[in-house]
Amino acid sequence: MTSLDSASLKFWESVAEWGFRMVFIGVAGEGAEIIAKLFFKKSFKKHEHSWDIFSGICWLILVVGLAIEFKGTHNVTLLSDSENARLTEEAARLNKEAADARLKTASLESRSPGSLPVASIYAVASLEIEKNSVRTLPVKAPYQLGGICTLFFVRNGAVLLALDGESCDVLPLAGKHFLCIIKFRDSSINSWAMPMVESSEPAEKLINEITGFKMIPLCLTEHAKIFGGKVKLVLNGSVIKELQIPTSVVSSFDNGRGWMIKSDMPTNSTTKSP
Repeated sequence: MTSLDSASLKFWESVAEWGFRMVFIGVAGEGAEIIAKLFFKKSFKKHEHSWDIFSGICWLILVVGLAIEFKGTHNVTLLSDSENARLTEEAARLNKEAADARLKTASLESRSPGSLPVASIYAVASLEIEKNSVRTLPVKAPYQLGGICTLFFVRNGAVLLALDGESCDVLPLAGKHFLCIIKFRDSSINSWAMPMVESSEPAEKLINEITGFKMIPLCLTEHAKIFGGKVKLVLNGSVIKELQIPTSVVSSFDNGRGWMIKSDMPTNSTTKSP
Protein backbone atom coordinates (compact mmCIF):
# COMPACT_ATOMS: atom_id res chain seq x y z
CA MET A 1 0.00 0.00 0.00
CA THR A 2 1.33 3.42 -0.99
CA SER A 3 1.52 6.31 1.49
CA LEU A 4 -1.32 8.03 -0.42
CA ASP A 5 -3.55 4.95 -0.12
CA SER A 6 -2.71 4.65 3.57
CA ALA A 7 -3.63 8.29 4.19
CA SER A 8 -6.86 7.86 2.22
CA LEU A 9 -7.80 4.77 4.24
CA LYS A 10 -7.23 6.58 7.52
CA PHE A 11 -9.30 9.55 6.29
CA TRP A 12 -12.33 7.45 5.34
CA GLU A 13 -12.08 5.46 8.56
CA SER A 14 -12.24 8.78 10.41
CA VAL A 15 -15.25 9.87 8.29
CA ALA A 16 -17.08 6.62 9.09
CA GLU A 17 -16.30 7.09 12.79
CA TRP A 18 -17.73 10.65 12.78
CA GLY A 19 -20.81 9.38 10.93
CA PHE A 20 -21.32 6.76 13.66
CA ARG A 21 -21.05 9.48 16.31
CA MET A 22 -23.68 11.57 14.53
CA VAL A 23 -25.98 8.54 14.32
CA PHE A 24 -25.51 8.00 18.07
CA ILE A 25 -26.35 11.66 18.80
CA GLY A 26 -29.46 11.53 16.55
CA VAL A 27 -30.73 8.33 18.15
CA ALA A 28 -30.08 9.74 21.63
CA GLY A 29 -32.10 12.87 20.77
CA GLU A 30 -34.99 10.84 19.41
CA GLY A 31 -34.89 8.74 22.57
CA ALA A 32 -35.00 11.85 24.76
CA GLU A 33 -38.18 13.02 22.99
CA ILE A 34 -39.83 9.61 23.57
CA ILE A 35 -38.94 9.67 27.27
CA ALA A 36 -40.29 13.22 27.65
CA LYS A 37 -43.50 12.25 25.86
CA LEU A 38 -44.06 9.23 28.15
CA PHE A 39 -42.91 10.44 31.58
CA PHE A 40 -43.09 14.22 31.44
CA LYS A 41 -46.42 14.75 29.67
CA LYS A 42 -47.28 18.17 31.16
CA SER A 43 -43.87 19.62 30.37
CA PHE A 44 -43.91 18.00 26.93
CA LYS A 45 -47.36 19.50 26.13
CA LYS A 46 -46.15 22.89 27.34
CA HIS A 47 -43.04 22.82 25.12
CA GLU A 48 -44.31 20.51 22.39
CA HIS A 49 -43.28 22.88 19.59
CA SER A 50 -39.71 23.08 20.92
CA TRP A 51 -39.60 19.28 21.22
CA ASP A 52 -40.77 18.99 17.62
CA ILE A 53 -37.94 21.27 16.48
CA PHE A 54 -35.46 19.30 18.63
CA SER A 55 -36.77 16.01 17.23
CA GLY A 56 -36.43 17.26 13.68
CA ILE A 57 -32.82 18.34 14.28
CA CYS A 58 -32.01 14.92 15.83
CA TRP A 59 -33.64 13.14 12.91
CA LEU A 60 -31.60 15.25 10.47
CA ILE A 61 -28.39 14.47 12.40
CA LEU A 62 -29.31 10.78 12.35
CA VAL A 63 -29.92 10.74 8.58
CA VAL A 64 -26.76 12.73 7.77
CA GLY A 65 -24.75 10.53 10.16
CA LEU A 66 -26.04 7.38 8.49
CA ALA A 67 -25.10 8.76 5.05
CA ILE A 68 -21.63 9.78 6.23
CA GLU A 69 -21.02 6.44 7.96
CA PHE A 70 -22.17 4.52 4.86
CA LYS A 71 -19.91 6.58 2.59
CA GLY A 72 -16.90 6.18 4.88
CA THR A 73 -17.43 2.45 5.41
CA HIS A 74 -17.99 1.89 1.67
CA ASN A 75 -14.73 3.64 0.74
CA VAL A 76 -12.81 1.81 3.47
CA THR A 77 -14.11 -1.49 2.07
CA LEU A 78 -13.09 -0.52 -1.47
CA LEU A 79 -9.58 0.44 -0.37
CA SER A 80 -9.24 -2.74 1.72
CA ASP A 81 -10.44 -4.92 -1.17
CA SER A 82 -7.99 -3.18 -3.52
CA GLU A 83 -5.12 -3.74 -1.09
CA ASN A 84 -6.10 -7.39 -0.58
CA ALA A 85 -6.17 -7.90 -4.34
CA ARG A 86 -2.74 -6.27 -4.65
CA LEU A 87 -1.34 -8.44 -1.84
CA THR A 88 -2.83 -11.57 -3.45
CA GLU A 89 -1.24 -10.65 -6.78
CA GLU A 90 2.07 -9.87 -5.06
CA ALA A 91 1.97 -13.21 -3.21
CA ALA A 92 1.29 -15.04 -6.48
CA ARG A 93 4.21 -13.22 -8.14
CA LEU A 94 6.55 -14.06 -5.23
CA ASN A 95 5.44 -17.70 -5.29
CA LYS A 96 6.14 -17.84 -9.03
CA GLU A 97 9.58 -16.27 -8.53
CA ALA A 98 10.32 -18.75 -5.72
CA ALA A 99 9.26 -21.65 -7.95
CA ASP A 100 11.42 -20.31 -10.79
CA ALA A 101 14.35 -19.94 -8.38
CA ARG A 102 13.91 -23.53 -7.20
CA LEU A 103 13.84 -24.76 -10.79
CA LYS A 104 16.95 -22.73 -11.60
CA THR A 105 18.74 -24.08 -8.52
CA ALA A 106 17.77 -27.63 -9.43
CA SER A 107 18.99 -27.02 -12.99
CA LEU A 108 22.32 -25.63 -11.73
CA GLU A 109 22.75 -28.54 -9.33
CA SER A 110 22.03 -30.99 -12.13
CA ARG A 111 24.67 -29.21 -14.22
CA SER A 112 27.39 -29.31 -11.56
CA PRO A 113 30.94 -30.10 -12.77
CA GLY A 114 30.58 -33.68 -11.60
CA SER A 115 27.45 -34.28 -13.69
CA LEU A 116 28.91 -32.78 -16.89
CA PRO A 117 30.98 -34.67 -19.48
CA VAL A 118 34.73 -34.30 -19.03
CA ALA A 119 35.93 -31.05 -20.61
CA SER A 120 39.30 -30.51 -18.92
CA ILE A 121 41.93 -32.64 -17.20
CA TYR A 122 44.71 -31.60 -14.85
CA ALA A 123 47.00 -33.74 -12.72
CA VAL A 124 49.93 -33.28 -10.36
CA ALA A 125 52.20 -35.87 -8.75
CA SER A 126 54.28 -35.25 -5.62
CA LEU A 127 56.99 -37.75 -4.69
CA GLU A 128 59.45 -37.86 -1.80
CA ILE A 129 62.84 -38.84 -3.23
CA GLU A 130 66.60 -38.49 -2.78
CA LYS A 131 68.23 -35.55 -4.54
CA ASN A 132 70.37 -37.65 -6.81
CA SER A 133 67.22 -39.37 -8.08
CA VAL A 134 66.43 -36.47 -10.43
CA ARG A 135 67.94 -36.56 -13.91
CA THR A 136 69.29 -33.58 -15.82
CA LEU A 137 66.56 -32.18 -18.07
CA PRO A 138 65.62 -32.15 -20.88
CA VAL A 139 65.40 -35.91 -21.04
CA LYS A 140 66.12 -37.62 -24.36
CA ALA A 141 65.34 -41.31 -24.21
CA PRO A 142 64.63 -43.66 -27.12
CA TYR A 143 60.93 -44.06 -27.89
CA GLN A 144 59.96 -41.88 -24.95
CA LEU A 145 56.24 -41.11 -24.65
CA GLY A 146 56.66 -37.81 -22.82
CA GLY A 147 59.59 -35.45 -22.40
CA ILE A 148 59.37 -35.30 -18.59
CA CYS A 149 56.84 -37.86 -17.48
CA THR A 150 53.83 -39.71 -18.81
CA LEU A 151 50.92 -40.52 -16.50
CA PHE A 152 48.35 -43.22 -17.27
CA PHE A 153 45.15 -43.66 -15.29
CA VAL A 154 43.78 -47.19 -15.29
CA ARG A 155 40.22 -48.56 -15.21
CA ASN A 156 39.83 -52.31 -14.75
CA GLY A 157 43.38 -52.92 -15.90
CA ALA A 158 43.04 -50.89 -19.11
CA VAL A 159 44.47 -47.43 -19.77
CA LEU A 160 41.72 -44.83 -19.52
CA LEU A 161 43.61 -41.51 -19.64
CA ALA A 162 47.15 -40.46 -20.50
CA LEU A 163 48.72 -37.07 -19.73
CA ASP A 164 52.13 -35.61 -20.56
CA GLY A 165 54.25 -33.95 -17.89
CA GLU A 166 54.72 -30.19 -18.25
CA SER A 167 57.19 -29.35 -15.45
CA CYS A 168 59.30 -31.02 -12.79
CA ASP A 169 60.27 -29.03 -9.67
CA VAL A 170 62.41 -30.24 -6.75
CA LEU A 171 62.08 -28.73 -3.25
CA PRO A 172 64.25 -29.62 -0.22
CA LEU A 173 62.76 -31.51 2.74
CA ALA A 174 64.19 -32.37 6.14
CA GLY A 175 67.28 -34.58 6.02
CA LYS A 176 68.47 -35.85 2.66
CA HIS A 177 65.06 -36.13 1.08
CA PHE A 178 63.53 -33.87 -1.54
CA LEU A 179 60.00 -33.28 -2.82
CA CYS A 180 59.59 -33.80 -6.56
CA ILE A 181 56.47 -32.12 -7.99
CA ILE A 182 55.48 -33.08 -11.53
CA LYS A 183 52.67 -31.11 -13.15
CA PHE A 184 50.71 -32.46 -16.08
CA ARG A 185 49.24 -30.00 -18.51
CA ASP A 186 45.64 -28.85 -18.16
CA SER A 187 44.28 -29.90 -21.50
CA SER A 188 41.20 -30.64 -23.56
CA ILE A 189 40.18 -34.25 -23.29
CA ASN A 190 39.96 -34.47 -27.05
CA SER A 191 43.61 -33.39 -27.36
CA TRP A 192 45.33 -35.34 -24.61
CA ALA A 193 43.23 -38.31 -23.56
CA MET A 194 44.65 -41.59 -24.86
CA PRO A 195 42.53 -43.50 -25.56
CA MET A 196 39.81 -40.92 -25.80
CA VAL A 197 37.13 -41.10 -23.08
CA GLU A 198 33.47 -41.33 -24.03
CA SER A 199 32.47 -37.67 -24.28
CA SER A 200 29.04 -38.26 -22.71
CA GLU A 201 30.32 -39.90 -19.53
CA PRO A 202 29.92 -37.63 -16.44
CA ALA A 203 33.17 -36.58 -14.78
CA GLU A 204 32.20 -37.90 -11.34
CA LYS A 205 31.24 -41.31 -12.71
CA LEU A 206 34.45 -41.50 -14.72
CA ILE A 207 36.73 -40.51 -11.86
CA ASN A 208 35.11 -43.04 -9.52
CA GLU A 209 35.89 -45.81 -12.00
CA ILE A 210 39.66 -45.17 -11.90
CA THR A 211 41.35 -47.99 -10.00
CA GLY A 212 45.01 -47.07 -10.30
CA PHE A 213 47.74 -45.41 -12.33
CA LYS A 214 51.03 -46.03 -14.11
CA MET A 215 53.71 -43.37 -14.34
CA ILE A 216 56.79 -43.26 -16.56
CA PRO A 217 58.94 -40.62 -14.79
CA LEU A 218 61.73 -39.97 -17.28
CA CYS A 219 62.78 -37.08 -15.06
CA LEU A 220 63.91 -39.62 -12.41
CA THR A 221 66.91 -41.92 -12.61
CA GLU A 222 66.49 -45.64 -13.09
CA HIS A 223 66.10 -47.49 -9.76
CA ALA A 224 65.42 -44.20 -7.94
CA LYS A 225 63.97 -44.86 -4.50
CA ILE A 226 60.60 -43.28 -3.76
CA PHE A 227 59.56 -42.76 -0.13
CA GLY A 228 55.85 -42.27 -0.90
CA GLY A 229 53.69 -39.55 -2.36
CA LYS A 230 50.42 -39.03 -4.15
CA VAL A 231 48.87 -38.33 -7.53
CA LYS A 232 45.97 -35.89 -7.79
CA LEU A 233 43.64 -35.91 -10.81
CA VAL A 234 41.23 -32.99 -11.37
CA LEU A 235 38.39 -33.15 -13.91
CA ASN A 236 36.31 -30.11 -14.90
CA GLY A 237 38.20 -27.94 -12.44
CA SER A 238 36.72 -29.34 -9.21
CA VAL A 239 36.09 -33.10 -9.43
CA ILE A 240 39.14 -34.55 -7.66
CA LYS A 241 40.64 -37.99 -7.04
CA GLU A 242 43.83 -38.65 -5.09
CA LEU A 243 45.85 -41.89 -5.37
CA GLN A 244 48.67 -42.74 -3.01
CA ILE A 245 52.15 -43.57 -4.29
CA PRO A 246 53.59 -46.35 -2.13
CA THR A 247 57.22 -46.57 -1.03
CA SER A 248 58.89 -48.22 -4.00
CA VAL A 249 61.81 -48.30 -6.38
CA VAL A 250 61.45 -47.17 -10.00
CA SER A 251 61.57 -50.35 -12.12
CA SER A 252 62.99 -50.64 -15.63
CA PHE A 253 60.96 -51.93 -18.53
CA ASP A 254 61.11 -52.38 -22.29
CA ASN A 255 64.85 -53.18 -22.48
CA GLY A 256 65.87 -50.06 -20.59
CA ARG A 257 63.95 -47.63 -22.78
CA GLY A 258 62.05 -46.31 -19.74
CA TRP A 259 61.07 -46.99 -16.13
CA MET A 260 57.76 -47.14 -14.37
CA ILE A 261 55.96 -46.43 -11.10
CA LYS A 262 52.77 -48.43 -10.78
CA SER A 263 49.90 -48.38 -8.29
CA ASP A 264 46.72 -50.46 -8.42
CA MET A 265 45.45 -49.75 -4.93
CA PRO A 266 42.03 -48.09 -5.05
CA THR A 267 41.62 -48.53 -1.30
CA ASN A 268 44.20 -45.78 -0.79
CA SER A 269 42.36 -43.28 -2.98
CA THR A 270 40.00 -40.44 -2.09
CA THR A 271 37.47 -38.72 -4.32
CA LYS A 272 36.11 -35.17 -3.88
CA SER A 273 33.45 -33.40 -5.84
CA PRO A 274 31.51 -30.15 -5.26
